[in-house]
Amino acid sequence: MHLKTLTTALFTTLALALPAQAQCGSLAITGDGTPGSTLTFDVSGVAPDAFVVILAGRQTGDFTFQFGPLGTLSLGLLPPFIPFSVARSDASGNASLDRMVPSHVRNPVDLNAQAVSVKFGFTLGGPGMLPSFGFEFCETNVVAFSVGS
Repeated sequence: MHLKTLTTALFTTLALALPAQAQCGSLAITGDGTPGSTLTFDVSGVAPDAFVVILAGRQTGDFTFQFGPLGTLSLGLLPPFIPFSVARSDASGNASLDRMVPSHVRNPVDLNAQAVSVKFGFTLGGPGMLPSFGFEFCETNVVAFSVGS
């Protein structure tokens, strides 16, 4: 076996054996949530160039999605929750989303939000090895906010 082939196989084996290190970041929400106003959702410290989804729900708690060998997503929100905004993080792992509160929301509603970044990972296998792929999730903190007057 050539040294180059052996080195490639060694590094590939190490990469597949090590757990994925997700860069988990934080979520901050600004705005007062009154009808017709704008809420800004700032996400920082997530994986660069990842899809970022903002989830909103009423109850906090531990909830886990198992995707088998593709990965696990652990949330701080309990169902039912909705994904209401999607963006892509920049090269620094930051994303910002502005959402207008509908003017017809009159009764106050207390909600919680959490951002999740999702990135698809793929590693080529070395000689005699299969490729590896999966999802890299990063869940942020949960932030309480209100909409309505």
